[in-house]
Amino acid sequence: MYHRPFFPDEIFGWTFFGVLAALTVVAAVIDLRKMVVPKWLTIPTLVLGLVFNTARGAFLGYEEMRVWALTPDGPFLGALDGFLFALVGFLCGFAMFFVMWVLGLCGVAASLLAHDFSISVVANLVGFAATSSSNCSWDGV
Repeated sequence: MYHRPFFPDEIFGWTFFGVLAALTVVAAVIDLRKMVVPKWLTIPTLVLGLVFNTARGAFLGYEEMRVWALTPDGPFLGALDGFLFALVGFLCGFAMFFVMWVLGLCGVAASLLAHDFSISVVANLVGFAATSSSNCSWDGV
C-alpha cells in the first residue's frame, strides 16, 4: 500500500518537533515556577501551530499530495487544507479544555496552551497515525 508522507521532508518534521518541544519545555518550566502560563507564550504558540500546518499543507500541495480533506490542486489549496486541519485540531482541543476550564480543573492560560498544543500535536499525531497505518486509507475521504 502507498504510504502518504505526513511532513514534506524530514527537516520540516524535525524542525516542527524541535520548536514544539522547546515551547513545551519553556511553558512547563514557567508553569512549575509561577503556576501560570503567560499569554506572551500561548498566543505565539497558537500562531506557530497555524503557520506550521499551513506551510506543511502548501508544501504537500505543491508536490500534488493530498493534505487532509481537499484535493491536491497546488500550494494554495494545500495551504488552505493545512489551515483547516489546524483549525479542526484547535476546535477539538478547545472543546476538551473548555470543559476542564468550566469545571475549574485548569486556568485560562493553561487551557490556551493546551489548545495550541492540540493544533500542533493532537491533530498531527492523529493524522500521522491514520496515514501511516497499513489498514487505513484516506482515499475516499
